[in-house]
Amino acid sequence: MALPAASASAQSIFKKLLLLNSPQKIILARFSTSYTARAVNSAVRNKGKSKSKIKSEPNQQQKQKAELLVKRRTRSDRELDEDVFSKHYGDDTSAHVPVMIGEVLDVFATVNLKSFVDCTLGAGGHSAAIIQAHPEMEFYVGFDVDPVAHQIAQNKINNVLDKDSGHSRAHLQVHTLVKNFKSIKTALHDIDENRSPGVQGILMDLGMSSMQVNNAERGFSVLCEGPLDMRMNPQASLKAEDILNLWPDAELGRILRDYGEESNWFTLHKRIVRVRSTGGLHTTHQLVDLIRNSSSSAKGGGRQGWIKTATRVFQALRIAVNDELNTLKDSINSCFDSLGPGGRLAVISFHSLEDRIVKQAFLDIINHSDDGAKQLNHSEKLDSYKEKEAWIKQIVRGKDGNILTKRPVTPSESEERLNPRSRSAKLRVIEKIEFLILSLSQSQRAVYTKNVNMIKGSKMLLDSNMKSSGYFRLSSKKSDFSVSGVKRANLTARKKERIKLPNYGGGNGSYHISEFFSHPSGIEAILNSRALQSYHPLDSNLYRCVLPQIQLLSFRVAPVLELLVTLSSEDCVVEMLSCKFEGSEAVERQNERFSASMRNHITWDIIDAEHVLDVDVELNILLEINTQPFAMLPISAVEQPGNMVMQAVVDRMVPLLAQQLLQDYKEWIHQQSKCLE
Repeated sequence: MALPAASASAQSIFKKLLLLNSPQKIILARFSTSYTARAVNSAVRNKGKSKSKIKSEPNQQQKQKAELLVKRRTRSDRELDEDVFSKHYGDDTSAHVPVMIGEVLDVFATVNLKSFVDCTLGAGGHSAAIIQAHPEMEFYVGFDVDPVAHQIAQNKINNVLDKDSGHSRAHLQVHTLVKNFKSIKTALHDIDENRSPGVQGILMDLGMSSMQVNNAERGFSVLCEGPLDMRMNPQASLKAEDILNLWPDAELGRILRDYGEESNWFTLHKRIVRVRSTGGLHTTHQLVDLIRNSSSSAKGGGRQGWIKTATRVFQALRIAVNDELNTLKDSINSCFDSLGPGGRLAVISFHSLEDRIVKQAFLDIINHSDDGAKQLNHSEKLDSYKEKEAWIKQIVRGKDGNILTKRPVTPSESEERLNPRSRSAKLRVIEKIEFLILSLSQSQRAVYTKNVNMIKGSKMLLDSNMKSSGYFRLSSKKSDFSVSGVKRANLTARKKERIKLPNYGGGNGSYHISEFFSHPSGIEAILNSRALQSYHPLDSNLYRCVLPQIQLLSFRVAPVLELLVTLSSEDCVVEMLSCKFEGSEAVERQNERFSASMRNHITWDIIDAEHVLDVDVELNILLEINTQPFAMLPISAVEQPGNMVMQAVVDRMVPLLAQQLLQDYKEWIHQQSKCLE
């Protein structure tokens, strides 16, 4: 009897609250006797509100949430043609469908794509479409660690080139490599060390290929019986089976929690560890059974419940087996460094872990300036982008590049319907700044522009028969520098940077920074060997360092430095004894008119109980000028903009150098610790 009485009381309270202070006549519908305490609490929270207001507020909130969700997702406006899709793929669910291919084509549509790199070939769908869309392409490189996918993609690209024989494709160099894209820098150099630095486009599609998922022997599928393999590279040694059965308990739990983002990770972890004592897990079916039994008690059973959990567990194991997240972190900066001016890097991710890494890496790239990144919503620059490229909605501008997707672009509704595997895809794009002068302040640009205008005004003084490249000219004849009119411009720049060091070894232990610099790994860090094409010792502390070739006007040159490294227990000094250019005869003759010196003084100390490293870099360049119109201008017209550009370079590079030294130091400490273990 208590339950009907409570229900009647709830009805009475609810009616009174709805009628309270209501100016209009309200017709109440019949109230069911099944009202719960939740209904009463809802009525109490809305006490004093009219019926229309009670109804409208939830609707408004839902509408706002829906609009916010759509705005955040930035859904693509490019709809898939269902007839074309059916013609190519039909009802074949096993076929690999390249995700967001239209959007990717839009990203590179306005780029003069003479060189392109596909970091994840897959079945070659994206690459084939981009090659077809850009007949101007001269240089193509594709990476994939999976030899099966590599062969499929290679055949597809060859078919495209054969069908496109009507166009001139003889100039296109195609290189497909069975390699991980993390080695993009060295791979590009090995392919053609004489190429001018920087490619115009790079694509990273981080999704799995359908042929990998559908092959039961690869162990990627939740629904197929197969071994617990999950290796993208069949030649790799680590398998998912090894992690489940042999890895430490704590590390296994961390993988399920961090890589799978599974709320039920602790229960699954305990069950997996328990199964080890009875033989372990060796097939996907065994693992799925364990997950199904673990999920049924927690979620009341149901196919969708355990499949979602299993998908997250398989994702976690796949990430760990292939070290996907660390590879992605290391590779994004390498890919951006491999871009030429105006080049674009597009990344398609498929889960939140990847997307967060891509988003943060892009922000880190453009946030090297002290001013931080600036969002462009209604500026002239954004309008100029939108005039050419409607897919760009919001831009984040930085010192080194522009993020063209403040929010990721996601597939259109039609693509999600026709290709359900695309529904979690997110596309982010970053563009490299075209010209260094963009990194100068507004006042610096004004001075620079003034001097450039002076140079342009003097261009009329050039001999009409003189063939020049821009405003600079490299003469193939050896000039006499004793003639009148020769000027010497002295360019200087200096930058100091301080970073905090980890306190290892109590200041004098085996991990001290001085020990690191005396180690071969420390010497490589001091020389910044990552940025060098090659280096070798000339003496005990003298090194010949060759930088990658650069394009200088119409010439290709390779700077060659001789660096002297002097170490003590308190500091390290790196001095550039000489800087020469190697290349054509005309280029090498310019060495007689140019000299440069550099001094990098690295010191370490304890300040306010903190270990710190100070990097002090000073750069000096002496140029002899005898080429019109520069010889006819005041020397300040060359020195002022030259000093600004040099200072901008040094301001950018020294903090990067300091951070790289810190990273190399930490990695060396980690290696030493592992050796001691």
